[in-house]
Amino acid sequence: MAEKYTYQEAIEILGVAPYTFRQLLEDYWDLVFSEAERASGQLTPEQLETLRKIIQWRGEGKPKDEIRRNLEKGPDGSLTEKPTEALLLEKLDLLSRELKRSENQRIEDRDRLLTALMRTQQEIQHLRYELSRQASRKDRKRKGLWSRLFGS
Repeated sequence: MAEKYTYQEAIEILGVAPYTFRQLLEDYWDLVFSEAERASGQLTPEQLETLRKIIQWRGEGKPKDEIRRNLEKGPDGSLTEKPTEALLLEKLDLLSRELKRSENQRIEDRDRLLTALMRTQQEIQHLRYELSRQASRKDRKRKGLWSRLFGS
């Protein structure tokens, strides 16, 4: 036999006030349990989890009709959580922001690499100039004044 909780135990587990618990049962009793189960005054762990989800969604500010749409009874009578259009749009928005952030990071990385490449090219050009200038000085010193003047 599955473990069952009294209403008082459920109130303590969920951490809600008795008034809030009664309000939850009144608003969502058809989604939590059947009429016979409600009269028993006990909850199964699955029913407790359903109430926990409802409390969470209420805390997030979701309206009753959206909570009801999120929790619908499946063909076997059990509750199934259905993704809402708003939830899907929220996930799509999150993925879109992640994609944008990734694209921005890629662009920043590309720009950093291009800047580093340009600096490296400038350093190479500067070193070539210095080498050619030093080689030119050595050639002038080796030839002497007379050959530099008359080109022999």
